[in-house]
Amino acid sequence: MKSVKDGGVIMKCKNKEDVEKIKKAAEKKMKKKYDIKIPEQKNPCIKVTDIEEDMTEEELKTSIFNQNSCMQHDNLDVRVLVIKKMRSKFMAILEVDPMYMFTKKNIARKKKN
Repeated sequence: MKSVKDGGVIMKCKNKEDVEKIKKAAEKKMKKKYDIKIPEQKNPCIKVTDIEEDMTEEELKTSIFNQNSCMQHDNLDVRVLVIKKMRSKFMAILEVDPMYMFTKKNIARKKKN
């Protein structure tokens, strides 16, 4: 359990069944006084730095896919959230499919062995 600003509390559970049990118990006892909700799962983000020029989203995606073989599968969903100019170069933040992060970890494990 962790306290957050504005008097909120975050609780971490091992599985969905535990989440539902805690949510039902909390709603039963505290619903009138508190807003009880389960946060949405967010996709992981990656930061791409030192981009030479201001690229369109499609150019950036194509370039990244061409340079990273682990990102070249049909079901990968990548969304460009931000392309921003820094001092001399550009940077981008991409939201990627959780499957990419899983694949990337497996590739890193294989290289270690």
